[in-house]
Amino acid sequence: MHAGLQLAEGVLGVKLPEPIESRAREDASAAKLAARVLRWLPAAGAAPLGLFERATFRMRMRGGLLAGPAYLLRLSLSPTEEDWQVDERISNHHLLDILRRPFRLARKYGHNKKN
Repeated sequence: MHAGLQLAEGVLGVKLPEPIESRAREDASAAKLAARVLRWLPAAGAAPLGLFERATFRMRMRGGLLAGPAYLLRLSLSPTEEDWQVDERISNHHLLDILRRPFRLARKYGHNKKN
């Protein structure tokens, strides 16, 4: 949340109320996350993140020693609409969708490949 507030203030020029602004500025991990977003923002998707850089970013989004990896695991195993599309039809095999998702993500984002 604090990273979003820092970005709103820095990128959009939003004036935050003083108590909120000071709490957001004190959050060091949020500042690192916001700085990373600011580095990637000018590329606007032209230079997609690699698989490991994306995974690290996702874990830091959630923060914490247990919460970060748990969040990454949930994102990695929760099928999306893109995973359900099989030959232009919707898959009814949800377990297979869950098992295929990490492999699809590795294909899509691995080796700094472009989408």
